[in-house]
Amino acid sequence: LPIMYYDNSTGYVYINLGSSIGVISGTQIIQNISLNQYIYSIVYDPQNGVLYAATASDIYAINTADNAIIGETNISYGVTYMLVSPSNGEIYVASLDYITILAPSLNLVNKIFTNETVRLIFYDPSDGYIYALGSSHIFVINPSTNSVIAEFKYNQNSFFSPTYPQMIYDPLNGYVYVANGSYVGVISSTNIVAEIPINDYVYGLAFDRDNSYIYIGSLNSTYVLDPETGSIIGNIKTSDILCRLNDTQTLVI
Repeated sequence: LPIMYYDNSTGYVYINLGSSIGVISGTQIIQNISLNQYIYSIVYDPQNGVLYAATASDIYAINTADNAIIGETNISYGVTYMLVSPSNGEIYVASLDYITILAPSLNLVNKIFTNETVRLIFYDPSDGYIYALGSSHIFVINPSTNSVIAEFKYNQNSFFSPTYPQMIYDPLNGYVYVANGSYVGVISSTNIVAEIPINDYVYGLAFDRDNSYIYIGSLNSTYVLDPETGSIIGNIKTSDILCRLNDTQTLVI
């Protein structure tokens, strides 16, 4: 999960410290914003300069101009992930069985029942759609209506997976690549257009802008995927180094 954000307007770095948010300037923590509860997720909206923090049942809005708490709301469902949509500024909050959509003011916009835990939410810059990755389904949300416009089941083989799900965007072909457990899929708008056979848990995804390849890191190998052909063109032995990178989020080289 993302635990740090940089505020370009103030030059401060905000870090999740568990029950508080630390404000870093240079080499020092200059302030602690205490929420008195364990913080599960934070997300920063650069458009309005507000940092949102989620505890087990509450969402807080923090104005990074003065680091004051300016809003709070209760959702009571156990937050797993948050995302701010650049297209409408609304906050998408994943929890147990629901995706709660909040306005920047934290007023309720909509609530989507998923009937499964959503562990990752991703924004597609090509069409503005929101992808919500559940334990067995991927939900496609149109931010214009905040409704599910597509839903597809995938075989993730990750019930006991030690890895965290990931998604990356390829700006050259407009596809979104998703990894969960040993599953790797390719999404175009509202369809899964390909599935890449990887017989190992996936710990990392990366897109290389220089050669346009997608790198898929597993426990013992890093696979090189050519998006033009949809085939694996290389297998780099990486020993067990990637098993220590299971908290890695999306990386763009």
